Amino acid sequence: MSGRAGVVAVSIAYLPRQDEIVRDLSRRFMGRVLTEADYAAMVAARPGDRVRLWAHLVYPVHIAVWLDGQAEGRPDGGPGEPGAPYTSVLGIARDDGGPHVRLQYIEVTEPEARGRGIGAWVVARQAMAAHQLGIDRVTAYADREHGRDGYYALPRLGFDHMLSPSERGRLPRALAAERLGELMATAAGRAWWRECGWPLPVALDTAPDSRGMKVLRAYFTARGWSWPAAPGTPPVARVDAPPVARVDAPPRTRDTGTRDTGTRDTADAGPSPVGAPPATISDARRGLDWQGRTATMGATSSHAASV
Repeated sequence: MSGRAGVVAVSIAYLPRQDEIVRDLSRRFMGRVLTEADYAAMVAARPGDRVRLWAHLVYPVHIAVWLDGQAEGRPDGGPGEPGAPYTSVLGIARDDGGPHVRLQYIEVTEPEARGRGIGAWVVARQAMAAHQLGIDRVTAYADREHGRDGYYALPRLGFDHMLSPSERGRLPRALAAERLGELMATAAGRAWWRECGWPLPVALDTAPDSRGMKVLRAYFTARGWSWPAAPGTPPVARVDAPPVARVDAPPRTRDTGTRDTGTRDTADAGPSPVGAPPATISDARRGLDWQGRTATMGATSSHAASV
C-alpha cells in the first residue's frame, strides 16, 4: 500500500472492535501505547507487508502480532535482505521480569527461498526492534516435536537456557556446561545437541552487547551476510477508515504458552517443517474481517533500508 509521496506503507489490521483493547494492553504491558509502526517493526515488516493485531485474552494474556507471509507485493532480495514471503507470529506480554516478546512462529513460506538466512534476518530485526522499545528479552519454547528444530536453531541464533541439575546430568562428561550457550559454543557440543537435544524454554537478551546478540551477529559474519539495519526511529503512522466489522469473536489460539514456537529456515534447518502455525492463522485466512490501518514508512527510514 502506498502513502503520500516518498513513503511506502505496511498494512495494519486489527481484529474488529479490538483496537482499543490492544491499546489498553499496551499501556498495561509497556506503560504507553505502541504505534502501528512499532508493531510493524516488531515482526520485521517491510513495505507492502500485512500485519494483523489482536488481544489474546486467555492465559497467557498477550498482544498477538502476525505478519502474514502470504501477502502479495514483495520485492525479491538476497541473504540478509529477504524478498521471499515469510510468516512471523509473536506475542507481547509482561511478567515479573517486565515486558517481553514471546516468539511463537517463524516460517519462510516459499520452499525455494529457504536456506538463505531469512529466518535469522527476521530474528535479528525483531530483537533490535524489541530493544529499541525497551524490551530486554525475547522468549520462546524451542521445540523438537513433529519435526520442528527450534531446539537447535534458536540456540544457534543466541537464545540461551540455564541448564538444571538434571539437564546437566544428561550431558556427556566431556561436554559439561552450565548453560546451553556454553554447550553450543563448540563444534562437538553442537553436534551432540543436534543429535540428542530436547525441547526447552529459551530466551535472547536484546542488549546489543549481550552474549546472545554477539552470537547472533557472529552467525551472520561467519556466513558473509550483511547485518540487518537497525530499525531506527519508528516511521509515522496514519490511520485509514476501517471497513465495517462483522465478527463477534476473535480467532482461536491454543492455550499453550510459548509451546507453539517453531522456527523454519532459521539456522541450519533441515527439510522438515519445524513448527505448526497457531490456529489463529488458519482461522484468519478463512475470511475474518479485519479493521484496516497503515503504518507509513519514509523512503529514508531505516525500516526500509534493507528493502
